[in-house]
Amino acid sequence: MKKTLGLLWGIILIFTLSFISLTSVNAAETTTSVRYDVPIQSIHPTQADLGKVQMAYKLTTYINENGQLTEDYFADFNDDNGYKKGKYLSPDGTEKLQDKAKYKTADLRDTLQAVVDPDVSTPAVTVVIGPDQQYYAIDGHHGANSYLLTKAITGSGSDKVNITVVGDYSDLSGAAFWQKMAANNQYYPKAFNLQTHRYQTIDPERLPKQMGSEQFINDPFRSLNYFMRKSVIDKDAISVPFAEFYWGEFLTETKAFDDLDFKDLASYQTALDRANEILAKLIDGDEALQQLFKQTITDQYGIQASQLGLMNKFEPDKIADQKDKLATAWAMVAQQPILQASNTSILDTPPPAEPEKPVITVEKQTIHYLLNEKPAEKDFLQAIGAKAEGAAIQTDLQTVDFSKAATYKVKLEAIDAQGNAADSVPITLVVDSRQPVLTLDNPSLTWKQGKRLTEQALLAAIGIHGENIDHIETDFATSIDPDKAGVQHLQIEAFSETGEHTAKVADIRIEQVNQQVPTVPEKNDHHTDPTVQDPTDEAPSQDDVAGGNSNSPVAKLPATGDKADGAALLGLAFLAAGIYLRGKSRCNRIVVYDKIASHYFA
Repeated sequence: MKKTLGLLWGIILIFTLSFISLTSVNAAETTTSVRYDVPIQSIHPTQADLGKVQMAYKLTTYINENGQLTEDYFADFNDDNGYKKGKYLSPDGTEKLQDKAKYKTADLRDTLQAVVDPDVSTPAVTVVIGPDQQYYAIDGHHGANSYLLTKAITGSGSDKVNITVVGDYSDLSGAAFWQKMAANNQYYPKAFNLQTHRYQTIDPERLPKQMGSEQFINDPFRSLNYFMRKSVIDKDAISVPFAEFYWGEFLTETKAFDDLDFKDLASYQTALDRANEILAKLIDGDEALQQLFKQTITDQYGIQASQLGLMNKFEPDKIADQKDKLATAWAMVAQQPILQASNTSILDTPPPAEPEKPVITVEKQTIHYLLNEKPAEKDFLQAIGAKAEGAAIQTDLQTVDFSKAATYKVKLEAIDAQGNAADSVPITLVVDSRQPVLTLDNPSLTWKQGKRLTEQALLAAIGIHGENIDHIETDFATSIDPDKAGVQHLQIEAFSETGEHTAKVADIRIEQVNQQVPTVPEKNDHHTDPTVQDPTDEAPSQDDVAGGNSNSPVAKLPATGDKADGAALLGLAFLAAGIYLRGKSRCNRIVVYDKIASHYFA
């Protein structure tokens, strides 16, 4: 029995929790609360238009001929702040006050502070909380702006109101917030354009940033809807925000008002007659108008005419009173230029946002290649470190002729998936001719007649430096005779790997010697002839250098052919390949020092 009851309770609990999870809602979106004493100008609008002629009529009821606030002002202000006539508490909340005079002569928002009888209606200015905890009004724009303008004109009244919070979307970003507002029909995404006589879709970023009548477009159809109350529209039957704008959108689509400029009272009165007539036909079931309403409003917003307060019966006897109010309002418009102003900049098409385009970055702006060394495009891009996030890079590398030595410009381009193109980036590509560069440190030398001289020793003394040299050739065998006095010329040619060559000439002065040079023994395994310069010495002896009769650098060439240190012979043997001094690998540079020639390979 206990097990059965336990199982039963378990089933009930699971069912209950499942029901709760299925029916739960976001409390932040549904909780209604009241906030007190909120500055009107801190509230963000969610519509671009105001009916300023309607506001003008309200001002005639709020301000008397002496510029003082009327009972109508306090009655409306107290109503809009949630203090209904005869239904409010004393400051300590202990008793209800029934002082009707006080209701119409005092600001109960100040008198009662934050005490509101739960039985009374909530404040008329209805808001949601948006990004950064800001208030966005979804109803009550006209009342709030009328109180603000009254304060500006008279210096009396209040520029603060109580508000009703019906949703909290503060966790949403800007774009997501406006998407939510649009989905809930909590902002009106259009504005009336007098030039076209139509309602024009605007971006929510174009909405006024704060309350204040000068911030809004003057919408004549919003005003007409106010004056049509009791003839074709029942205010108390309206159940959605922005109802008057939906009526305006419908009326303009009939094209019955395209000839009116709304610049004078006569234009407004004509429009009032036509609007009453159209809505009267809609009440009577005119099929064409019903179809137009469906296409214009229901299909677009999901709203029916009954939700906009359309009456069940047309009351034509109310029109005369409407026209009287309209005439009274127009007189106030003439007195207050601010009510004639219309912030049409809201309709200006903002410049299109600059698309975010990809950016090409490179690590090298210049790159070198050898003749006929054509790289694949991907290898070229990798070599210069080219990148473009979110886009593939393309080049005009195919325009480079790698068979001709020259400097080329290669253009890098990139386009992302949205079609946005990056700024092109030029790369300098050099196809090197690999022309060898030959430098002689000592192009003029003096050598004593009769001393033995080898090609390797002479090149070492000249001091050869170069770039892009594969091998060197000289005419040493035919041009240099160390036994013959006089100036002799050694031609030195440097060749690149690709066959280009360059040549230079070194002048070798063979200086005649009158004294007899001691004979060198044929074999001397243990001693070096003291009269012969050892090729490994750091510098030639003074006797071997001619004395100061040349402006060119003078270097003593080492004597060869004797028994010498093994390391020196090994160094000289490095160049002893006949006429050619060739490296097996690509040679970027050959440097021949005073005694030893050295190869540097790539």
